[in-house]
Amino acid sequence: MKLIEVLALSNAAFVNVQTHENQGMALNPLEKEPNHIFHYQFAWQKSLEPERYQKFETELTKRLTNLLSMAQLEEFEINFYQNSFMSKS
Repeated sequence: MKLIEVLALSNAAFVNVQTHENQGMALNPLEKEPNHIFHYQFAWQKSLEPERYQKFETELTKRLTNLLSMAQLEEFEINFYQNSFMSKS
């Protein structure tokens, strides 16, 4: 499971570079339940536009789904929780 977590981190870093050129991203580990493989907070130096974040989330979901399927994990969930400080107009 540790190897799958490392591969998931690598995928997240790659997707960030692919979708947000020159946008620094931090990966902060969060406490996770025993049945969780990957529980991280993604943070960027600057706020992302909603469209760019959606592109990141969609691409990362595709990559993680492929990774977990190739690892023959049949039952899994991928969840994203947004903690946004954007002002709503």
